[in-house]
Amino acid sequence: MKGLIISFFVSFFLTLFSFQTLSCFSESKVFALPLLHFSHLSSLSLTRSSSITSKLDTIKLISFNVYFRPIHSELRTQRTIEILREFQPDILALQEVSEGWFAAKNNPAEVIAKELHYFIQQCEFESFKPFFSSGLAILSKWPIQKKECHQFEKNNLFNTKGFMKADINTSFGEIVVVNLHMAATQRKSIKHPQMKQLVTFLNTFDSDIPLFLVGDFNEIPESDELSFLIDKVSELQNLYNFFEDGKKNTAVSYGKACDDNDGHRVDYIFFSKQNSFRVLFGQIYSPLPPYPSDHCMIMGNFRF
Repeated sequence: MKGLIISFFVSFFLTLFSFQTLSCFSESKVFALPLLHFSHLSSLSLTRSSSITSKLDTIKLISFNVYFRPIHSELRTQRTIEILREFQPDILALQEVSEGWFAAKNNPAEVIAKELHYFIQQCEFESFKPFFSSGLAILSKWPIQKKECHQFEKNNLFNTKGFMKADINTSFGEIVVVNLHMAATQRKSIKHPQMKQLVTFLNTFDSDIPLFLVGDFNEIPESDELSFLIDKVSELQNLYNFFEDGKKNTAVSYGKACDDNDGHRVDYIFFSKQNSFRVLFGQIYSPLPPYPSDHCMIMGNFRF
């Protein structure tokens, strides 16, 4: 037992201070899409535009890995709230919602939901309280009718990941949001079983209900695992395909700016292309320091 406890703390601190392949995005821009064109949006000014304000027949969705290290966690939470208050997403999918001695003092998803008046559902996958706990959250301006939590059957030691499903009854019909966080490893013995489990789950859905699959996949666009996902769940469309600058790197080590040259892309928004809605715009946003997280927000606006 003693040896297991020692192994846990060694593993935890190595994870805490090592380089993590996590997603961040370039300086704040609204990229042009085929259907509409939006001009540059300065990271110094978040003036709300009528173009990005949700209407009755649109959904504005944000995916964000919100991991906060203990340093300045309350300031980072408030920085996140400032940004969300300006962009006013209808649905917010959060990954690495962490709290404890080695993370945020308070659960950031709950703080955001209370401050901005969202309905919230959460799934916890890692629990080493009071030191650390982590999981996923979906926040919605519409009531969340049902949630499901699914832990991946194959995980790294002391690094349990999973996905959650939320059925949301919007003002124009039901939608499904699946939010996930996959292992930060390239070991196929871990990642492929996780992706297979996800694909099997997605293929049970009613194809008539709009689906959004979002989160931190910890996979670059050219990876075999993402190719497997697209091949096996063929109705999925990648929001990045609508970006004018779709090849920009998006993941950097902690504490660097989101346009750092050694970046990668590991966070995604997928949606079911067979349903009757259009992509109005895609946006990637990175604030100035203090960075709210070591990730940046992905935003998509869809019209039904």
